[in-house]
Amino acid sequence: MEQRYSLFKKQISSFIPKDRIYTDQLRRFAWGTDAGFYRLVPRIVIRAKDEAEVSRLIEITVFFILLFSQKFMTQFTLSISNHYSVPCIRVQ
Repeated sequence: MEQRYSLFKKQISSFIPKDRIYTDQLRRFAWGTDAGFYRLVPRIVIRAKDEAEVSRLIEITVFFILLFSQKFMTQFTLSISNHYSVPCIRVQ
């Protein structure tokens, strides 16, 4: 896993349990599926339990977008969906 995603995972691990952070290929592929016409497999999928976790994840992601987009001119995006009534955060 690239450094930026490892740093992101380390940061969110402080308040999201490991059993709700997915980095393996199978679950990233399964949880990353939506109704779009194309497929982007996320680097990390997080199952948030409530609005407070989603809000905190957005704050951290905005920080990482600003940090890495300017420093490395790369894309770091956040996608939120309601996958089977479970808030699902996808980081690409």
